[in-house]
Amino acid sequence: MEKEKYFLDDDQIYVCGDCGGEDVYEAVWMEINGTGGGEPVGNGDNWCADCDNSHPFTYVITKEEYLLSKKEEEEKTLP
Repeated sequence: MEKEKYFLDDDQIYVCGDCGGEDVYEAVWMEINGTGGGEPVGNGDNWCADCDNSHPFTYVITKEEYLLSKKEEEEKTLP
């Protein structure tokens, strides 16, 4: 039996704004004895495992935004 594949649109996938990697993390407060997820810390700390970039200036954007910005950069460099 073949596994079902789920695909997300590019506007639902978050990537590193520096390298475009999808292995990104956001700092959260997590209740140790709770069963839920975590709440964002709120200071903007993100980390990208692809480029090992971890500082407040690392930013996370949607894949759609990343691809659009790369396309615009390429168009600016064309003669």
